Amino acid sequence: MSLRWKKVMKSRPAEDTGGDKTPAKHNDVERSSDEGSDSVDQAIICQAEDEGACEITGCVVLNPKSIVVADLWNKSLKLLSTDASKPEVISCLKLECSPFDLTLIPGDKIAVTVPEEEKIVFASIQKEALSLDDAPGKGKRDGFYLHCKSYGINYSDQKLYVVIRKKDNEENYQLLILNVADGPTLKSIPMQQYRGFRYLTICHDKIYMTSDSGTLRFKKRTGDIKFVDKDRFSYGIIEVDGDIIVCNKSRNSVHTVSRSSKLAYFSGRKELLAIPKPLALCYCPDTKRLFVSQSRESGGRANVLTVRQMK
Repeated sequence: MSLRWKKVMKSRPAEDTGGDKTPAKHNDVERSSDEGSDSVDQAIICQAEDEGACEITGCVVLNPKSIVVADLWNKSLKLLSTDASKPEVISCLKLECSPFDLTLIPGDKIAVTVPEEEKIVFASIQKEALSLDDAPGKGKRDGFYLHCKSYGINYSDQKLYVVIRKKDNEENYQLLILNVADGPTLKSIPMQQYRGFRYLTICHDKIYMTSDSGTLRFKKRTGDIKFVDKDRFSYGIIEVDGDIIVCNKSRNSVHTVSRSSKLAYFSGRKELLAIPKPLALCYCPDTKRLFVSQSRESGGRANVLTVRQMK
């Protein structure tokens, strides 16, 4: 699959909602299409009725018609429909503390990091309704307690990979590898020499992580760490067919980072999308659509997921 963007007609920016508690107005967001061409510019509303402004810090595609997002500011997980014939917020699960990131794991569960609770909680969907679920394993538990703040999370080969920050130092970040079946730590990799770790994605034997200093690559076998992109304030990151795609708030850009791999379509960095303050992203391989959230700094656009069609 080649990661080429269709030409997009820019939509009018939505009005800045700031941090108020104004009920959602679903007609505030403009949906547009470039008539006479195959351009697409769609916005999926994440703001439920009677909710304040959103900040979507994590998102994951369940299937071609639904997405689950973590709404930091409204302390909730939300099931969203990508089907225009359905209400966009199908289910909203309120949490005691704000979620940050989420990933799919076996058994149709969703693992969610909750920094303030210093744990990973689990959710599932039954009859289009989100609910908290027991942690994996034989014992009935309400999550994995980490005793440290957790941020980006990803699943691969029966393991959970989590960015954590230790209590003793605000810059004491580590990459934690957990057994998905019962939670015991398999490995902890110090990252103190870097600042502001947030998200991660996994591609074969490499782990890519975003931070205030840029995007780093960690090789599982050798333990080698190096920068692959030095643009500061990198946020959401995903892997699509060998390409590593990153959100960068300082550049207002979603772009690929350089990789030496025969799998990667791009040989170096390439900007895919100019968008104000991109924060998190996910991709649906069936429909070849990319979903991007924006921080509250972008104003009313923080209340929607912007959808971009790939060829």
